[in-house]
Amino acid sequence: MSERFSALYANDRLKAYLAGAIDRASLSHAYLIEGAEGSGRHTVASIIAKALVCTGNGEKPCGKCLACRKVELGEHPDVRTFSLPKDRKTISVEIVRTIRDEAVLIPSESDRHVFLIENADAMTAAAQNALLKVLEEPPASVTFLLLTDRASGLIPTILSRVSVLHTEPLSAAQLDGFLTGKEPKAEAMKRTDPQGYAALLRLADGSAGRALTLLGSKKEGQEAKEIAAAEHVIELLAGGTHPELALFLNGAAQTRESLSRLCSFLSLALRDLVAVRTAKNAACLFYSDRRTAEAQADRLTIASLLKMMQITAKAENDLTANVNVTTARTVLAETLWEARSV
Repeated sequence: MSERFSALYANDRLKAYLAGAIDRASLSHAYLIEGAEGSGRHTVASIIAKALVCTGNGEKPCGKCLACRKVELGEHPDVRTFSLPKDRKTISVEIVRTIRDEAVLIPSESDRHVFLIENADAMTAAAQNALLKVLEEPPASVTFLLLTDRASGLIPTILSRVSVLHTEPLSAAQLDGFLTGKEPKAEAMKRTDPQGYAALLRLADGSAGRALTLLGSKKEGQEAKEIAAAEHVIELLAGGTHPELALFLNGAAQTRESLSRLCSFLSLALRDLVAVRTAKNAACLFYSDRRTAEAQADRLTIASLLKMMQITAKAENDLTANVNVTTARTVLAETLWEARSV
């Protein structure tokens, strides 16, 4: 595959599609890029944005011209990114109205406007309907890139007016190739701690971004915070109070996505606690230090741990089924605490 797609690991079908669409100048006016956190959604969006504003000769994006470099640095005036505000749970209609107002303006440095909306499923119903109006009759010079890990959070009429691109989860072998080719510490871990390295590949669950987080190369990343949050939930279940647990969950998992990911990590942590209680040589997938897992497991019964696993799995399913986030969080705290006495 061409060097212009080297930043996107694996995903060969997606790269083949992009190559054809770019070379034929037939990119859609709107894409929904769906995939798990760390699966390459932003990389795909960057490739499309660069291709649309690239001024280099030959294949696009060239990755070398000033326009491509500006996109890479987030400094191109015609490529605008809109994200979920840090103090908000939703993307408001006012933000989408800003996009609509800018969409009719003449681009500054290229012949395209590119609007990238992160966490697109967090748009309110009013925001989605406002966006729908411009998707139905888009200005000729505008391309929209909507990023999400949950396309079901968008209204059907928007889904019918965008081309959907899916990033693919990586296999264990692909993750291994990605890590050992990118991070020297991965090769060292693979050699000195093969069991731990294999556990890391399983825990990454096909996500290159999550694999890097677990390896320690992105210690400040959002998933690192969620891993730490899952560890703290276990600590509270083992030795805290019910109000402490409820208060912590309320602050640590305010969005559907963050609560779902916390539940995913919590499930893995609980699995480790059951494993160390029932199998002497069981490998831990979540805990890097087996002794920590054993110390926590000794403070809870196997029956309560198994019940907590069921509760966490149900919470994940409920969130997928679009259950109210506040309700799911409240029920999770209540039922997890009750499970301590099983």
